[in-house]
Amino acid sequence: MMTLTALLLMLPAEINWGAVVGGPKDVTDELKAKAAEILTTEYSYSETCSDTIAACLGDPSDKNSPRVAGMVLRQLKKEREPEKIRSMITDRGKIFTLAKEAPFDLPKDTTLGSDQAALTIVEFADFQCPFCAEVSPFIKNLVETSNGKVRIHYNFFPLKGHERALDAGCAALAAARQGKFFDYHNILYKNRHALSDDDLVKYARDLGLNLDAFNADRKDKATIDRIRSEKRLGSTLGVDRTPTLFFNGKRLYLSDLSKEELEDRIAEYLEMLESEKPTK
Repeated sequence: MMTLTALLLMLPAEINWGAVVGGPKDVTDELKAKAAEILTTEYSYSETCSDTIAACLGDPSDKNSPRVAGMVLRQLKKEREPEKIRSMITDRGKIFTLAKEAPFDLPKDTTLGSDQAALTIVEFADFQCPFCAEVSPFIKNLVETSNGKVRIHYNFFPLKGHERALDAGCAALAAARQGKFFDYHNILYKNRHALSDDDLVKYARDLGLNLDAFNADRKDKATIDRIRSEKRLGSTLGVDRTPTLFFNGKRLYLSDLSKEELEDRIAEYLEMLESEKPTK
């Protein structure tokens, strides 16, 4: 076990800690020393700087490394193992190196946000998934406050073992046919342990939906076929868990599903898109 003194001796004075974006408050010298050990040996995935992350913190054209350094500090403060953090850095860079974009149809009934949004997030999710219950409403709120920069499209991916996920999905699509998908979606996630048929009808009634149409639509073969089709698409794309997110057709690899980390990744991607705009 390396002592604090030994770690501090490794702390490079030249690291520009002031450039770090999104780091935790009250960063100790010990935390900086542990972060330095990672930042001086892992390389930036930025197109503008090919040096170590530590060195690239001094390059104002590199918009990625400051956010990566912030993530490293946050994860160390959470007592995440350094090797896991190194893996997270590798995963974080994958979305910027993927050449191929997945083809997605975006039916409007399960899409929220502007057609002109710079970033389209496609989410594969399940209404019984505890992580989706945290992530999905957060993304919806973020879209609504993004000034048209972000839109979200929900794809159904009911998991095996979640016995009510398919029925809940069918009910959500039935609500979508009446223009209430995301309202119903939020109710389902708030009540993911109460998804019986009676519960699903109650939520529709609470939203003021036409119950005859709702019940007919959720049992319609076309409704079930759409959910199964979207799950097949997800499986073809390698989706094996929920939530799985795609940014503009490219898969996002994110092992920490906290709101803080997801918000940081969205901000990073939007910055990259902004930097790619031709200058006038």
